[in-house]
Amino acid sequence: MSQLPMVSICCTTYNHEKYIKQCLEGFLMQQTNFKVEILIFDDASNDKAQTIIKKIAAANDTIKLFLQNENQWSKNRYGLMDWLFPAAKGKYIALCEGDDYWIDPLKLQKQVDFMEANPDYSGIGTNAEVRYEYSVREKHLFKNYPTTTFDINNFLESRPFHTATFMFRKAAYKNDFPTAILSADRALYMLMSCFGKIYYLEDVTAVYRRNEKGLSRNVTSKLMKKDYAIAKYIQKYNANFEYYRLQAFVAYTIFAYSHNIYLKDFLKNSVLLVYYRLKREDNTSIKSVLYSSYKLISKSYKKVQSI
Repeated sequence: MSQLPMVSICCTTYNHEKYIKQCLEGFLMQQTNFKVEILIFDDASNDKAQTIIKKIAAANDTIKLFLQNENQWSKNRYGLMDWLFPAAKGKYIALCEGDDYWIDPLKLQKQVDFMEANPDYSGIGTNAEVRYEYSVREKHLFKNYPTTTFDINNFLESRPFHTATFMFRKAAYKNDFPTAILSADRALYMLMSCFGKIYYLEDVTAVYRRNEKGLSRNVTSKLMKKDYAIAKYIQKYNANFEYYRLQAFVAYTIFAYSHNIYLKDFLKNSVLLVYYRLKREDNTSIKSVLYSSYKLISKSYKKVQSI
């Protein structure tokens, strides 16, 4: 009987012809004393990404391919949740999308060593380097945190690390994970936090390519409001997190980061923003909440569309 892998690397890709070779090389250079499998889901790329993936996979039997002929995202089916996570055989799952890549050959070894020695932790992330596509902005580190251990409330308003650095216990993942949300990474971090602490390793192990022309630059209120569902989902597994703080943050992001805001979303979210901010347990005065909310709502009005 063949030995099961300790880690399943799960990678989704779409039209990453320029980047996928470097991504796969980051997986293959990992130096470990345990078995690793590499699962690649390509969502019907219309560039040469699948050709590159097939060529590299032909020379490496640790790579398993899930190549699509029709785009599944457009059908509300998702590479990680519907294909890779169910197929993963590892005790741990490590994530990296096809346009990001790992630069530390000991990334997985360091993470597994920590997780094996600390069973009360359900996940581990590291620092990363951010590099900008289509921009002259200088590269920089993703975050610098003095804290090394996070709980569920640390993920309500920020991402302490990028998903390309994250590894978690597969046993803590739940098959009812929501797909109809925008911020799946936030929901995953919070879900893992329901079953253990999350460790932060300061080592820089990956590069996150920030695409200034990507989805985050064109997102609408219709998409962003889906994240209200995260809090209700997480309540199933942990009712003790700061529910209203998360909902207040979602309301804030709809105004602050939507490229376009539909009129009905603008009106409803204006009410929700004030309501959730007042419900937060942070002793903020009513006057302060109303004033800050008014400023945000007024500033966002120029994004409103009547559709």
